[in-house]
Amino acid sequence: MAWSAHETGSYDVQGIADQYPTGYPFMVRLLLGAGLGRTLWLNLLSLGWLAVGSASAFWMARRQFQLSPAAASLVVCAPLLSWVTIKHAVLPLSDIPYLGISMLSLALLQHFWLSRERLAWKSGLLALLLALAALQVRTVGLALVGAVIATMVLHPRVLGPLLSRANRRRLWLTGLLAAGTGTLALIIVVRTQWFQTQFLNSDAYFRKLTAFLGRDGDGPTLLGVIGFRLREAAEVVLNLPLRPAWTLLAVPVGLAGVACLGWASVRLWVSHRPLVLYLGLSAAVLLLWPFIDSRFLLPLLPVASLLLVSAFSGWVMAHRRHWCLTIAYLGVYALLGLAALGYSSRLTFAGAGFVRIYSSGNYQLTYRHAFGLEPDVPPDLLDRGLLATLQRYEPLAGPRARSAP
Repeated sequence: MAWSAHETGSYDVQGIADQYPTGYPFMVRLLLGAGLGRTLWLNLLSLGWLAVGSASAFWMARRQFQLSPAAASLVVCAPLLSWVTIKHAVLPLSDIPYLGISMLSLALLQHFWLSRERLAWKSGLLALLLALAALQVRTVGLALVGAVIATMVLHPRVLGPLLSRANRRRLWLTGLLAAGTGTLALIIVVRTQWFQTQFLNSDAYFRKLTAFLGRDGDGPTLLGVIGFRLREAAEVVLNLPLRPAWTLLAVPVGLAGVACLGWASVRLWVSHRPLVLYLGLSAAVLLLWPFIDSRFLLPLLPVASLLLVSAFSGWVMAHRRHWCLTIAYLGVYALLGLAALGYSSRLTFAGAGFVRIYSSGNYQLTYRHAFGLEPDVPPDLLDRGLLATLQRYEPLAGPRARSAP
């Protein structure tokens, strides 16, 4: 999509409009226009957004959650040491940019929520603009937009006056205006190419979702999707990718993690409602998502870390046994994260030797051909899209690499 936009100005894939949001391709298009369309700059783009998300989480932990420097550092380091973050931090995907934009939006939204004497409308409106920008990066940004709107409406200084008897007429007028504006916006949206790709095309995710809800096809049941989410949660808690055969371990561990996060959300509902709303709406979207991949939880890791550390830190520090168990768990978690970081770094800095380390997978033959290790491969055995992408963005996989011995 980015290359198509750079060449033709249209975000297509092989001339066909695609369902994916254009936010991340737009960022890559800017790099291409600046002559920076290489793997290094793509990685720096992702790492830059990861830094923005981490800085936002640390600022919230210190200023809004009133956590100590040590606890705030734990809030930031726990997601960074997750194997999910480490695996995807340098992959050219939209997850990390979405994480950075969403965390910045949530920080501003929290500032709006905590304002009492004088509402911080500038922060709220900026949070809404960032949420709309996040929606252009990932479709799950709908949960963030919903959280922003709900937070603004549910703020005591907004909801109270709206529900008062003296303002009932104003409330009706506001509702009618909102309904009219929404209807007009809907009429405009359904005429756009975005609506066509998101809802009407045969391969659109919306079609897959409706097929799932209507049980049309061979996809998973709702119970199966819940199993997907529990397995993903278990992989985050254990900081390990799990084999499908380990389902008996994944279910109880995932349930324990979800229960702890649920208890923290209930406890912090009043003081930190924006984060709880965002977490709940994101969970609702994921329960309707009939696919499995732990990276779906990646943007939620800093939010979960904030809520868990804030809710449990006092309880852990008050009991020596709980403190010792927590330190042991965090120690193992950190060691596993460092091991994942070491393996990921080895792959990243291996150069052409990457294909020897990454010696399995469906794309192995394409990688070996692109890096010049197997120059004579029948075309029908290669992934042409992957090969073109490697030759376009990776210097080691250029024409010279293909002719290497």
